[in-house]
Amino acid sequence: MYIGDKLKQWGDSFGETINASLNSAISQFSERKFNIIMLGASGSGKTTLKQCMMNELENVLGKNYVPSGADSFALKTDRSKITVEFYDYPGSMLNAKDDKDISTLQSSANESTVFIITLSSPYFMESEGQFTGKINARKIQQVIKSSMPKDNAGRFYIFVPLQCEKYTQYTEDEAKRLNAGVVSVFSEIIESLSVHNSMGKRFSAAVVPVETIGNVRFDHFDFSPWGSVIRNVYVRDRESESAQRNADQLLKLSLLFILNEFMQGSGIIENALVSSYMKELFSDIRHETDLYRFDILFGLDYITGA
Repeated sequence: MYIGDKLKQWGDSFGETINASLNSAISQFSERKFNIIMLGASGSGKTTLKQCMMNELENVLGKNYVPSGADSFALKTDRSKITVEFYDYPGSMLNAKDDKDISTLQSSANESTVFIITLSSPYFMESEGQFTGKINARKIQQVIKSSMPKDNAGRFYIFVPLQCEKYTQYTEDEAKRLNAGVVSVFSEIIESLSVHNSMGKRFSAAVVPVETIGNVRFDHFDFSPWGSVIRNVYVRDRESESAQRNADQLLKLSLLFILNEFMQGSGIIENALVSSYMKELFSDIRHETDLYRFDILFGLDYITGA
């Protein structure tokens, strides 16, 4: 074999190796999975909120939405695919004694990119906040603290007051008090996350009130003879129709952060190869998101990609 033939053979082999490596690299970053974990006490509305978000998927993503399971879905374009899975556990697992339950919950938190923390608004808004303990903030903060990433992976922490119609629909002062109350309840972990953000961690946090029904408002607590809360009592405005509010915005905020992680988490070469359609999808969702309606506590640039 002549030297020229050997060089050609070597060149072909080298080219095949490069192509195989490039295809492997493309596959590695063009198909990724992100997790959203729902954290909240029993009865705080996690599962209802998750279903409200799932109901908005087709409206938000259009042709890019691919159903893939009861608790998961995919965003798909010409080259890129992102699978998103919700982790939703009973609130009782926050106080679980079983090591397996504790490990399962913590493992899911460790693997999650978006944390949706739900809290029942009347517990901290009524009776001078004396029932705030029912939110189980201490345990939730412990799970979040134990799930801090050791690498530079991004995290988005969204605090979502539910059953909040009484405070969001009537006066601006009540709405402000609601947001301030959420921050107060979770002040310890919010302060810690803010410090990590200021040190360069890709951490974002926001308060996003969501009305899952819309035409109900909190009326009063029913108490036991010993003074403990038996149930929260709500009244329905029969002149108004049920209407969800902000579940779509919560979904869009979550997707913006995930898409930004997908596009910006890779190096220059990888990012250049990401489908332009995924970037267009990010731009479309950003355009439809009312970012300034909500209290973005820090890390706005990691949500907007700015």
